[in-house]
Amino acid sequence: MQCLCWIAGAIYTSENSQVAIVDSLLESNYVMHFEEESHGGGAYINGTSVLTLNNTQIRNNSADYNGGGVAMGSKR
Repeated sequence: MQCLCWIAGAIYTSENSQVAIVDSLLESNYVMHFEEESHGGGAYINGTSVLTLNNTQIRNNSADYNGGGVAMGSKR
């Protein structure tokens, strides 16, 4: 998966989500700077969301602000 994005790279979860990723590769995603919202090149997990990874690789992702591979937090 490859993405050039503004807020999250491959995956963005909304508040209180449950996401499972199985047998996957999140690779070479880049999140560009946009008003301090460029979080999680591979994935951005919002609020109380749960991300479950099984046999999944996250590599070579980057973000201008936070979390090259994965960022977790709460949107303002």
